[in-house]
Amino acid sequence: MPLQHQLLAPLAMGLAAAIGYAITPEPSADLAADAIRLAPAPALMDQRRQTLPTVSTLYAADASAYGAHLFPLEEGVALTTDSELTLLRPGQSPKTRSLELGPAVARHGDSIVFWRSGKLLAVPLVGGGERELSPLARMPQHLLGSDTHVAWVERDEAGAFSVHALSAGAPTLVHRARESIRTATIVDETVYAISSSSPGRWTLIAVPLDGRAPTVTSPHAGRPPSMLTAGQDGLYVYAGPKHGVLRLSFDLAREEAVMPGEICTPMAVADRVVCAQVGGLVELDPTRKAPRPLAGEGAGPIASLAAKDTHAYWITDSGAHRLTVRSLARSGP
Repeated sequence: MPLQHQLLAPLAMGLAAAIGYAITPEPSADLAADAIRLAPAPALMDQRRQTLPTVSTLYAADASAYGAHLFPLEEGVALTTDSELTLLRPGQSPKTRSLELGPAVARHGDSIVFWRSGKLLAVPLVGGGERELSPLARMPQHLLGSDTHVAWVERDEAGAFSVHALSAGAPTLVHRARESIRTATIVDETVYAISSSSPGRWTLIAVPLDGRAPTVTSPHAGRPPSMLTAGQDGLYVYAGPKHGVLRLSFDLAREEAVMPGEICTPMAVADRVVCAQVGGLVELDPTRKAPRPLAGEGAGPIASLAAKDTHAYWITDSGAHRLTVRSLARSGP
């Protein structure tokens, strides 16, 4: 963490404590820096809490919030930790299975795909045991799944990055990157990734899995984004507190700012952008001049976030190696 952040960290923690919010040292330096810059005033958070809808607590477990993942389902959400798969559905008790999943996890149709001990494996969300998809010597940096494809980003011993896909049951090299890959997502048959050649320069690259040539945006100046996700109408990038959230078309030909100057990490996108900020969730709606408050969160930092048109789900770091999963029914405009 830069020196100025080290000096400001105690101040940020004091501000957070004033609104009943405990900062732990486990979040990333990027998240901590954003929290320091835009910690909301206690009076503002009190006003927000008075007008926000009810939040439901779905589940709590003794596990790290930062190794857990959320995958929205048609009804409810799936939670994975290093050692469990839990289905959280409305009106039902949580259904938990003990599975050695590890940190590299993705959803592929009706299954969870994961890496363990030199193998790429899959397990159905409901019933059934795990099965091997393919040998894979090295754990992926980023494991990605769509309804039809499984892909991943590797980093070899020399530090070079590459994009691979599962084809006819075997790993296939799709693209060898010239720059480092910071984060990635998949939409249908295309992998999108943030690539960077230096701390102050980044591009967004689209890698088709059918062998066509990749598409690359013009270079962007600034800290390479750590958040990239796909929405219904394009790709969304959190480019830091100065630029806020950017939206790019799937062909990377068009780019626009959604709402500059807003913190949005973690981020999820359904019909609109949902952002975690210090003290809770907000929604970015281009028809509004300011973010719309959605929910307060006073138990700890929000470590992970997922959204669909009807609900938002998030994982809170509740402290002492414990996580809490919450949900909120989202209303219309």
